[in-house]
Order: sequence, then structure tokens, then C-alpha cells
Amino acid sequence: MYRNILQVEPTNPLGHHYLARMHIFKGELKDAQKSINKVLELKPNFIQAREWLAWTLEMQGKSDEAKKQYKILLQLNPLSETSHKRMASIQDSILPMDIRSRKYRVAAKEILGAPDVHSKIGAVYYEQGIYLKALDEFQLLRDRGQEKEVLMVLGRIYEILGRLDKAIQEINNLMTIEPQSAHLKIYLARLHSMNQRPEKTVQLIEE
Repeated sequence: MYRNILQVEPTNPLGHHYLARMHIFKGELKDAQKSINKVLELKPNFIQAREWLAWTLEMQGKSDEAKKQYKILLQLNPLSETSHKRMASIQDSILPMDIRSRKYRVAAKEILGAPDVHSKIGAVYYEQGIYLKALDEFQLLRDRGQEKEVLMVLGRIYEILGRLDKAIQEINNLMTIEPQSAHLKIYLARLHSMNQRPEKTVQLIEE
């Protein structure tokens, strides 16, 4: 699902962030590191992403690189007890953790936190192409105030279902949060074009 979002909005750091989450959960640490690096390229002060980067480096046995990231985290948040503890616990030479082990699974769940059940169920429905049920789950998330990435997903689902008016509404809502996003403007212009509103398309392109 998040790969599909990134096809539409490749510079959306949240898409890369959630893709990294999936890679960490699967033990694909090198792929996770690539996704996290992309997040930080787009949003350098994204603290949770940098925490994940430090952790993935630590899990790969890259102690010096992990320490460097924890130092950056402490510059961003000097009062972070977690960063202080992990920084102090890293040995100069550490072995990569076995990603097949129970210890890794426990550590991954701890760093990732528990995903929202509606997000998890919605993602499953989306991947299976059961879009109406996916819509129900993501609407619940939006109603609880979890917006940004949820609005993007809702816009994409409505587009797939042919409800371009609703897709435009969701992306317009997202534009109020990220008004400077050029990629969102391009996506919105494309939706207006598909919805037979060329004047709106031209207006967005000229902005």
C-alpha cells in the first residue's frame, strides 16, 4: 500500500517512514535503512525516523554509525532518556543481531510500537483490493484525528473507486496541512483533469 502512495507522492516522508516500518518488522534492515535515509533526506528533524535509523544500525552491528545517530538525537532532544541509555549501552564492537531470533522480534516491536488496529486491518483490505472495507477502516482513523497519511490513503482509495469528487475533497483537506507540497498540487490537478474540470487543473499548474 505504501509503495502505491509513494508512486503518487514520492517526496512524502510519511510514505517512506511506514515502508521502513514494514521492512523493520520483516527483518529487512538494509531496505529499512534505505527508506529511513530517504525520510531524513526529506525531513532531517523527524526524530522517530532517526531513532529507527540508529536502532537499525545498532542491529546490524554498526556501532560507530549508530553512536553518531544517537548523538544527533541528543542534539535534537537533550532530555531523551532512551537515547542516553542506548548510547551508553552500545559497545565499541557489537555483533549483528540474528533477525530470525525471538530477541530481534521483541526488540523490533519495542522500537516500532503497536500499530493501530484499524490501520493494520485497512492495509490488509487495501492490499487485497477490498477497497470499501479498507475505506471503512481508514475513515475511522481520520475521524479520530489521525490525518496526514490517512487523508492520502483515502484520496487514493476514492480515486480507485471512481469517486473523484471525494478524492479531491480528501486531497484538498491534506493541502490545508501541507499547502506547499508541489507533488500534492500535481496529484490534485490530475484528479481535477480526470473529473472533467480543466479550469481547476490549469489553476493549480499555474500556481
